[in-house]
Amino acid sequence: MVIDKFIGGFMPRKKIELDAQVLTRNNILVLTLDERWNSLFSSVERTPAIIRLEDALNQRLKDQARLTAEQKENLSDKRKLLARIMELTEEAFTNENAAARGEIASCETKVRQINARELEITTELGALEASVRKANMDLLESAVALLYPGIHDAQLRIAELGIEIESMRNKLKECISEKETLLATYDEAYHFMHDLLGAEQIEALDRFYSL
Repeated sequence: MVIDKFIGGFMPRKKIELDAQVLTRNNILVLTLDERWNSLFSSVERTPAIIRLEDALNQRLKDQARLTAEQKENLSDKRKLLARIMELTEEAFTNENAAARGEIASCETKVRQINARELEITTELGALEASVRKANMDLLESAVALLYPGIHDAQLRIAELGIEIESMRNKLKECISEKETLLATYDEAYHFMHDLLGAEQIEALDRFYSL
């Protein structure tokens, strides 16, 4: 599968190829049924396109469920019809019961109809399975196109912030060292002056040098 990478929202510059088997290999049969899928959008809003693709995928899943249910019901009906044919066989042919033969013929007609419908269902389910795989990939491509540019930008910004944080950490160390040096150099002198000159004179000096 291939998706376009858009630069600045304009013309595609290059293609991003996604392996069509990536979901199967990672044990993700249906994206919308995987809890990890919803966690992708915990802080990013779904686009209308993604919502439409999710709805399309979910509709295919409903169609699969409907056909599978019909398939099971048909199988149950077929078993009942075949059992009824077996029950009526002796009465119809040994005892030459016309009504029993008529019911057998009706059961056989229904069995043929069920067999024909089973072929249709098998074909429809095969097409739906392929359609679900495609819908899964379409949805994955849209998610990559939506989320990965932000992920890439975030990675770059995280790297930049790491550098800034390291610079600030070094600056903080320098400031702490300078503060400790100044305290060691002048704090004792300040207290000596305070004791020597008195509080009133020190306050006057503080006001003078703060101007």
